[in-house]
Amino acid sequence: MPTALLSNGDALYRIVTMLFVTGLLIAAAVAAPFAARIDSYYAGVNVLQADFEQLTRSAATRVTKSERGVFMMSRQDDLLRFEYREPERKIFLYRSGAVDFYVPEDRQLIRYRLEEGADILPFLFLLGRRRLADCISLPLVDEKPAGPGVVLLRLQPVRGGDEEFYVEADTGTGSVTRIIFLDELRNRVEIRLSHQKRAVGLPPGAARIETPAGVEIIERD
Repeated sequence: MPTALLSNGDALYRIVTMLFVTGLLIAAAVAAPFAARIDSYYAGVNVLQADFEQLTRSAATRVTKSERGVFMMSRQDDLLRFEYREPERKIFLYRSGAVDFYVPEDRQLIRYRLEEGADILPFLFLLGRRRLADCISLPLVDEKPAGPGVVLLRLQPVRGGDEEFYVEADTGTGSVTRIIFLDELRNRVEIRLSHQKRAVGLPPGAARIETPAGVEIIERD
């Protein structure tokens, strides 16, 4: 009897493994051309501006918070800027591995650097620091495409330890419409990009955060 149970368990394990591997192969076959198309699209964009909405669902309370603002990207400056305007003013600025996060109401600017090579921010593929085509493609779970005309990819960087994330893009152009990931507190973060437009250069002052006197600067490890 124990031998039979072991045999049955081994067979079940093999079936589950086979199904999982088959799912990976199917996901990779579907995702690969779209991932490459997204990489190709943003490789041809130097400066980009867009509106964004960020929906953050708390892991603790399950309450979703909506924030809106303006997004800016510059590949030549290795820069991403999320300027939150509603309901609270905030600025998240990434530049060449350094992050500044400013909340005027708190009169605090938090500053830190990412470890060398640790491109942990899911949206760094927009700058070419992470190629979606190099990520592992996983079968979809939990999330669904927002509607027709888009493809949703569930991806995981090859480098161990990185969390998986979702990227949704227009099937025609490859421009990203949504990015979904879990933050360090396991909250679900969904960033929706709209009204994307290319620009010749960044607006004046976009590459830095201007703070009034008296703002506390916190250097975080």
